Amino acid sequence: MKIKSLFYIVILICLFTGNPLYAEMVDRIVSIVNGDIITQYQLNKETGQYRKRIALSGESEIKKKQMIKEVNQKALEALIDQTLTRQEAQKYNINIIDADVDETIEKIIKDKKINPESFKALIRQEGMGYDEYRANIRNQLLQVRVINAAVQSKVVITDADIQKAYEKNKKNFSIQ
Repeated sequence: MKIKSLFYIVILICLFTGNPLYAEMVDRIVSIVNGDIITQYQLNKETGQYRKRIALSGESEIKKKQMIKEVNQKALEALIDQTLTRQEAQKYNINIIDADVDETIEKIIKDKKINPESFKALIRQEGMGYDEYRANIRNQLLQVRVINAAVQSKVVITDADIQKAYEKNKKNFSIQ
């Protein structure tokens, strides 16, 4: 009898606390890339600034919906590319450390001939946080290194190729 009444209590608790009358979707999967998922949350984060600009653009609602659809498609493609890049980086054991990001940002600041605070202000003006900017730089560096590793692994120069090039350009290597 005790077990039966305990069972009913558990059922009542589940009914009143575990089952909301409505459910709101918090996140969903928008793409799966070789087992890695891309969520609606990630896509919304990527497109947030663009969607705000579109909302304030003064365009018709139909045009705004079309523009948002295009932005979402491009952002999803970019997220897929980033995921593929990250997967390839793992394959080639490529890592980007903070010092690499710092060095790249310092070079950008030097090339723009501005001080670091002005540079951060420019980034904020674009609607981006400094940490987000660093993450973008990290992704770009990773992509470049992955491409370089993929290309280098495909380029094979044999001793015969070297010998042939030497023979062809022998006069350029002679000592006089």
